[in-house]
Amino acid sequence: MVEWFRHFFWLIGWSVWCLIQLDFDNFIDTLFWLRIHLTCKPDCVGRAEVGIKQEIINAIVTLLGFIVFCLIIFLLLNLLRLIINYVKGYR
Repeated sequence: MVEWFRHFFWLIGWSVWCLIQLDFDNFIDTLFWLRIHLTCKPDCVGRAEVGIKQEIINAIVTLLGFIVFCLIIFLLLNLLRLIINYVKGYR
């Protein structure tokens, strides 16, 4: 299950990295793989042995994905709070 989340955050981070580089082809491919990832079972995701340099790059991309995911959740919660406060103002 941990590998599923790690791969999920890596896909988010990689899609953000592709957007930063304006690489729209890889961005679309990453969104395609993200959709597949969200529909698969957690035991379908494994881990391969890679070199230390690639592990560091993967960790940075995963961290970027986690930060972006947390930022999106934070923004959605603040938007929900604003909507609730706006609705309460009309009572």
